[in-house]
Amino acid sequence: MSCSRSQVYKNLASGAVALDTLSDVEVIELWGCLNQDEKGVIGGLLSRAAVGVGGLSYTDTTAAVAPEETTSAGTTGAGIFEYSIANIGASAGTVAGVNFPAGASVTQRGYVDEVSKEVRRPASVAYDATGTTFLIFRLAYA
Repeated sequence: MSCSRSQVYKNLASGAVALDTLSDVEVIELWGCLNQDEKGVIGGLLSRAAVGVGGLSYTDTTAAVAPEETTSAGTTGAGIFEYSIANIGASAGTVAGVNFPAGASVTQRGYVDEVSKEVRRPASVAYDATGTTFLIFRLAYA
């Protein structure tokens, strides 16, 4: 979708929507419209830590977001609390060995197990964006 036709872009440009109120899906839609400085701001917004997850109250100020555009194969990595993969290219790729068509997106999020009080992180997943472009966001806590 072109930036001029994106409703999210129009709403943001007109001031009808605040940048920090955008959902992850809206951020992914907006990503292609941004320059490098703006992408840095978005990365900072996505590093906001959750408070009160699973009924537990805590503050974590060491969240780090690593947004990446890739056209190659790789993995989401170990120890990641949340990752999102969006195929923003024109061709299909693969995620976890499964066809991942253009326009598709997936998010895996960790959680706090209320019984064990342990943080459960998603397993690392392999992807292949050869011949297309994936936008990947990784959220990690130190």
